[in-house]
Amino acid sequence: RTFTVMINSWAKSRDPRSTTKAEELITMMEEMYEEDRKNGNASKSSVKPSIRTYTAAMGVWVRSRDNTKPQRALRILKKVSDMYKVSHDEAIKPTLFTYNVAIDACAMCNGHTEQQNEALKI
Repeated sequence: RTFTVMINSWAKSRDPRSTTKAEELITMMEEMYEEDRKNGNASKSSVKPSIRTYTAAMGVWVRSRDNTKPQRALRILKKVSDMYKVSHDEAIKPTLFTYNVAIDACAMCNGHTEQQNEALKI
């Protein structure tokens, strides 16, 4: 939960490093959870990323000024969708809100005409 709050804070900060920081936090969580899982503590782990965490990371991309935000947000969505298909873990099942955030990333692309057209195709 604390990691998700931190990611949401980065989203609101408008700091140019926010996307990098959010992805670093996700990676850190995934590594820590994997370590817990290897040690047999997966059910007790407090660092397991949830769909809220991944959706928050997508939200960081939406609010960024990066012109590749549609692709980056969709990469996270695809990753989570693939993880859910394999694990059937309800904690990472994409929600309507998750898909809306992905659509927002595409809609808010401010790049060149070519980048905007690519975002619309998505």
